[in-house]
Amino acid sequence: MKPSAGSTTLAPPKNGMFTGYYNSGQTKSMCPWDSYGRGDFFQVQNLNNNAGFELVDGDCVQRIQNEILGCRAGGESVVSGWRFRAQVNGC
Repeated sequence: MKPSAGSTTLAPPKNGMFTGYYNSGQTKSMCPWDSYGRGDFFQVQNLNNNAGFELVDGDCVQRIQNEILGCRAGGESVVSGWRFRAQVNGC
């Protein structure tokens, strides 16, 4: 989804940006900037303090998109031991 000038619609990160292995408790975050000079904040965290896990692309994209589509400003949820967060203009 491409935002228009002054839009508060988050654009999802590209496939693969958060996938891969996460150590126990590990957090990955990013703040991509769009052509309008707006930086949207995305974060994924493995909440398991005892074990690392692999996050596959499809699960990651689905969960981040849930946060994007759930609220124009973004959101946060915990699903199956993972925290997914998106925030418009969060950088």
